[in-house]
Amino acid sequence: MAMTEYTGETEIITNIGTTPDERGLTTEQFKAKFDEGLKAFVTWFNDTHKTEFDAHLTEITTHTHKITNITDLEDTLDGKANKAQEAWTTQTLLNGWKQAYQIGYFKDEFGFVHLRGEIYNGTKTVGTTLFTLSDGYRPGSFKVFATSTTGSDGTTVQIQSLTIDTSGNVKIAVKSALTYIVLENISFKV
Repeated sequence: MAMTEYTGETEIITNIGTTPDERGLTTEQFKAKFDEGLKAFVTWFNDTHKTEFDAHLTEITTHTHKITNITDLEDTLDGKANKAQEAWTTQTLLNGWKQAYQIGYFKDEFGFVHLRGEIYNGTKTVGTTLFTLSDGYRPGSFKVFATSTTGSDGTTVQIQSLTIDTSGNVKIAVKSALTYIVLENISFKV
């Protein structure tokens, strides 16, 4: 909202000067001239801007309410952003599979389960269960995931398919002759 420009007498204000001596006035005369100019300006301001000023005050009050709501939102987001991740659950490996490094799973606050780690040297036939996820960490429908498998030398890499059923059984979907199965980057919504 634009303010109306002051078009009143500026000569009184301009002629005040910065010190009484510069204008050849006594301190009392200088004060009187200053007060006269200030009074004229305040009168003009009140006459021309009272409605605009009141509108600005209303707008500020409205924005203050919005700012309060933004603060509430920031507090909520801060609570989400600073939420601690639940601890990783270490699954019990089945059918001869062993941990190569940091196996585990957890569920984030959005209901996604995340797996991590690498396993090796278990039974590699199709349908072999590697491990079973706990209740609350199982998908609502059958899931198929592509991950990688490597040879014992770590240089040969192939795509490995794993499935997770609604009972939480993580199984080999495609037979592989390679030794290690990577579980990283397997995530799904519960």
